[in-house]
Amino acid sequence: MRSEARINDDLAFSKKILLLNRDLVFHGGIPRAFSILTHSITSKDFLIQVASFEKPSSEMSSAFLESEIPVHTIGDSGYWQPILVIRQLLLQENFDLVIAASFKSYLVAKIATTLILNKTRIAFWIQAIPLMPGRIRKWVFRILAKNDPLIFNSKATQQVHGGDWYQGQSWVIPYGVFPATGDNTPYSKSQVREILGLPENNIILGYTAEFTNWKDHQTLLEAFSLLTEKYPLLKLVLVGIGQIFEDMKNEAVALGISENVVFLGPRTDARNLLGLMDIYVHTAQGEAFGIAVAEAMLAAKPIIVANTGALPELIQHELNGLLFKAGNSHELSQNIERLLKFPSEGNLYGSRAKDDALKRYSPANFAHQIEQVMLACIGLQ
Repeated sequence: MRSEARINDDLAFSKKILLLNRDLVFHGGIPRAFSILTHSITSKDFLIQVASFEKPSSEMSSAFLESEIPVHTIGDSGYWQPILVIRQLLLQENFDLVIAASFKSYLVAKIATTLILNKTRIAFWIQAIPLMPGRIRKWVFRILAKNDPLIFNSKATQQVHGGDWYQGQSWVIPYGVFPATGDNTPYSKSQVREILGLPENNIILGYTAEFTNWKDHQTLLEAFSLLTEKYPLLKLVLVGIGQIFEDMKNEAVALGISENVVFLGPRTDARNLLGLMDIYVHTAQGEAFGIAVAEAMLAAKPIIVANTGALPELIQHELNGLLFKAGNSHELSQNIERLLKFPSEGNLYGSRAKDDALKRYSPANFAHQIEQVMLACIGLQ
């Protein structure tokens, strides 16, 4: 064992990093990226803490605490209160770098460091395509972030938020995603269907996403409604919760398909439930990466995604899955029917998708790239 003095020496030379976001919810892409990163970093050069404005979900708090990562709740009342809390946290912890992953967290961190003339470096990890509404916010972003380090999670995100205005150093780093092994192993089909009360001969479409407008459950429900009469054994399983959850349940009733749609709500075993699904569909418009899609790839599922945002960076049409025009329920239904008629084609796409994801989305490689960015950001001080 190392001596206490040696441990203290290591801590003295370690760099302190704060990962900051507005929320830490289990199904959120940014919190999951934080979790994957903190579980995958092996370097002793960094001491990482995590903070969010809203109270973290119990699942996310447990995930970070298992890795001995301190978690802070800032509070989300306006702007001034979070600024004061962040200011105090910076004074207490003396962070070398804050990596903010939402516009509000970035703005609050920038103002807090300015108030105390702190030399803490602020980097903006941009993980959303609909980042900020309104021209004023975009103008503020470009003024403040002109020389700050920017990290993008996809080429699509960089294309939307980068440009000639920017004079700093930036990186494009796709997420790492854990393989479908161990705790992430998909359930056996018979096991899950027994749990959910679905007959063995049902054909299952699945989608895991927060119920918000831009995730576009509406298009999936409409496409599904075009197929139910011809394919009576077809079922749709939706995993997640959100503001329009009840609206979509009502829409399923209006379309006359409610008996064939299963609204599971939020599930901590969402990845395991991929074992239930014969086809995975992702209809989001403006996805900045798509961790759920990468997880379906690693589970070797036949996949259909909208041809927008970063999704075409993960799925190439007729190579490792199928693309459809975003918002076009008729084209989506045609792609679903194609895989229903030719399951061997879908199996081939699924196999290719798994091989591709294992190469491109290694958690170890993801963590290594972020480590290099951290060192570069600190070196820019």
